[in-house]
Amino acid sequence: MNTKRKSAVYWIATALVVLPNLGAGVGYLTGAMSDDLGRLGYPMYFAAILGTWKVLGSLVILSPQFAPWMDRAKDAAYGGYFVVFSGAVVSHAAIGDNVQKVAPPALMAVLLIVSYALRPTSRTATDGPAAHGTMTVPKGRSVVTCQLHS
Repeated sequence: MNTKRKSAVYWIATALVVLPNLGAGVGYLTGAMSDDLGRLGYPMYFAAILGTWKVLGSLVILSPQFAPWMDRAKDAAYGGYFVVFSGAVVSHAAIGDNVQKVAPPALMAVLLIVSYALRPTSRTATDGPAAHGTMTVPKGRSVVTCQLHS
């Protein structure tokens, strides 16, 4: 896949995941979307937790790579979203919801994987082992530096 097409697919997949979930996060925080959580058996305070992390995760994924720690924050946001989407699939299936309720979070998980896999290098690690291809590991009193190959 050429760079332009890869970038376009990345941004489309990312927008299809992040923008609805940013809105959902705000909906959970304002109480507009908490009915479904109760139906699934979750306590109402879970809406505040879910809403906060959906908003923060969306902002982190959309933000540019401006600090060395951002690669870890982005990975955490992607991982957190995957946990939320897979949990939603299981939660809906567990109470016997039909495919119309189970499919959307499953589709979100697939789009999330596409977004993560196609991230441009400008939106990945800028510092640390992943960026430089080396890893330093303490060994006893000495330090071993290894060259990483992919």
